[in-house]
Formats: sequence, C-alpha cells, structure tokens
Amino acid sequence: MTTVHTAAKHGTTIRVSASINLFNAEELLAPALASLRPHVDHISVVYQTVSYWGNPAAATLLPAIDGALARGLADDVAQYRPEAFPGDTPKRHEARKRTLGLDMALARKATHFLSLDTDEFYRPEEFCRAKQAIAAGGFDVTVCRIQDYHSRPVYQYRDLARYRDLDLYVPFICRVREGLAFDSTLDFFCAVDPSRRLPFARPHVFRPGELVMHHMTTVRCDRRSLISKFANASSRWVWQVEDPRKLADLVWNFDPRYHSAPPVTVVADEFQLGAIRQESCAESSADLQLTY
Repeated sequence: MTTVHTAAKHGTTIRVSASINLFNAEELLAPALASLRPHVDHISVVYQTVSYWGNPAAATLLPAIDGALARGLADDVAQYRPEAFPGDTPKRHEARKRTLGLDMALARKATHFLSLDTDEFYRPEEFCRAKQAIAAGGFDVTVCRIQDYHSRPVYQYRDLARYRDLDLYVPFICRVREGLAFDSTLDFFCAVDPSRRLPFARPHVFRPGELVMHHMTTVRCDRRSLISKFANASSRWVWQVEDPRKLADLVWNFDPRYHSAPPVTVVADEFQLGAIRQESCAESSADLQLTY
C-alpha cells in the first residue's frame, strides 16, 4: 500500500495516480512503469495509434502495452484519437490526452496525479521524499528541474535543461478534483511544457538537490524510434528544418570522444536502460512513409 499520510495536524491522506502519455518510445514503457509501480497507487497508459501529424505508430506499440498489462505494471489503458478533433494544435491534443489520464485517476479515487512520457524517470528516494513533502505541505501543483540525456543513458547533459534562456521545469505531482483539465493556454508560474499546465493556488518548486526528472531525451532502442520521435513530436517545429532521418543518424552515432556537441558527462546507467539499444539500420523513406 503506497498511500501517504500527511502530517498529523492535517489528518488526511493522498492517493497518487500516474499516467504515461504514449505514442512512441514504447521500448521504454516497461522500465518506466516498473520504476513507478512501487511508489504510486494507480497507473494508467493513454496511447494513440496515429500521431498528431498523421503518422502510424510502430507495430510494437500495442504488444508493449499488452505486455505491461500482463505483468501488472498498469491498471488502466485508454486510447486517444486525434482524428476526432480535426484542426486542433498538437499542444491542445496533448493537453486533452493527458486529461484522459487525469479522468482515470479521479475514477480510481486518486487525490493527486502525475503525467509522464515514457522517457521520464525519477530516483526512487527523491520521489518518495517529494511525495511526503507534498502530503505534509498541502501543495496543489509542484514542479522540478529536468536532467537530459543524449543518445545513451550514460551520456548526461552537463547542465540542467533550459528553454529560451529560462530554466525549464516539468510538473510533478499535483492535486486533482472533478472538472479539472490540462490547459495549454493557462499562464503558469515557470517555464513548462504547455500541455502540462493546471490551475494552481499553492505551487511548490523542488530544488535540484531535492528532486530532478531524468529525461532520456534521445535514448531509444534504434534509429527508427529516433526518427519517429523527431517526425512526430508535438513540438516538432524545433526540428522541422532538418530531415528526421539525418537527425536520427547524428544522435545514434554520437560519441563524446569525437563530438563536442552537445556537451555531456559520462555517468553510470542509473536506470539500467542500456539493454534496450539495438544495432539496426535506418529505414528508408518508402518503408516509413512519414509526414513531416
């Protein structure tokens, strides 16, 4: 049982649900869910088989979800269909998709919620301490900094993530209630992905020494998965000047002994993800049939 009791003066408990937002990087689904399972009360997966840009998911997506369910790593699964909302921006789609996970959390009587992508990991001890701080402090929205990784889980960016000269944060565990929804148009108190914004009254910022999200930004099993990332991301405009296949090859072949950018430090494979990497060839344009 993972329900956390607050300080005695509050006399309440929190029940945490986590939801994985999934289209690609399904090779990371099982380790991501396994890392969460001991520390939350409920886990859901919200997936889609067609990207916001109209590209199909890999054939390995649904088997990965079925495998997670068979292993007891997830409790609920829902499908998001972007084609049902034509004309919406990718960020509006993603906010609506994350809200599906929030709705499942409320249906399971969760009081708090965490939305993640498959390539996001937390150190167990930091996660547990932060959860206890949230229970004791009564915060309704919390955030922390992001530590990116490049190409392999042992190549860690030297600096924490930034965006347009601002420190970049990711929302962590937030209090939920009926009628709540993610809203990409909300003003927020720090720089975060717009699709993860929730209304707040009592926010809390975890310092890097307390909690950091470890983002396996470009850590994937093969080139095809990297190509899918670059071609289908909701923030695809960042890379749209480049061919996703060329970007995938650059990332796949990265070696800090010969490449100075991005600047990385070689660290231990803390989350034991090295085994996912497979030596495979980049698929041809005809094979992938991507729209970008």
